[in-house]
Formats: sequence, structure tokens, C-alpha cells
Amino acid sequence: MKFKPSNTELLELDSYDANERLHFFLTRTIESEEVWGLSNPSGWVMKDSDDQTILPAWPYEQMAKICAVNEWQNYKPGAVSLEHFVYTLLPVMVEQNIKVEILPTTNQPGNLLDAEELASIFEGMLESGEYYMEG
Repeated sequence: MKFKPSNTELLELDSYDANERLHFFLTRTIESEEVWGLSNPSGWVMKDSDDQTILPAWPYEQMAKICAVNEWQNYKPGAVSLEHFVYTLLPVMVEQNIKVEILPTTNQPGNLLDAEELASIFEGMLESGEYYMEG
């Protein structure tokens, strides 16, 4: 089943604070069991800021697609399974000191987290089985 954000979610996203962005990202990626980024044949888009490499990430294809503008106009949304993201990609990102930018939009930067912190949150949620969707 394909999951899509509601129009209300898309409109409200720019008003979310860091905690709301993180909560939205966590619950929606658990729901969809996938993480979206922007990619081209060379791989996922990364950006550099203050000598820090950052991977932007979204829970839905449509949210990533909206951000495929300007310097990212040649990138297309691409997804990996949540399991692959948590157990394969995040450990590599920890080793390479890459941060994750949660839900950037064209109007607002995302919530910046260390890959290790995000991995720990996801592992706790997945192992406890106590995650649920609100609303």
C-alpha cells in the first residue's frame, strides 16, 4: 500500500517545530516502513554545512519530490526500507559522521540529528513494538 501525506499535513509542515518534525517523521516512517531521499545515478543527495555532511530525509515520496528544486532539480525521490535504513545505512552514517536532516522543506530547514541518535530512537521503537499512530 502506498502512503501519502494529507493536504493538511503538507500545509502544516512548515509550522512544525523540531520536536513535531521528529515525531511526524518517526511515526510516518514506521507506518510506511520506508525512508525517502533524493537521488540520482551517483547516489542520494547530501549537502555540506560547516564542514558537516548532511542527508535530508522524508517519510513520503511527495515530500521529497517537492524539495527536488534549484540545486536538487536533477534528483528524483528514492526510497529504502526502514529496516535497511536503520540497520544498514545509519551505522555507515555514524562511522562517517553524517547527520540526518529530518523533513526539510523549500521554506524551512529540517530537524538536524546525529545518525547515532536517530538509530537509537528507531531501534528502541522497533524493538519495543510500542509505537503507534496518533490521530
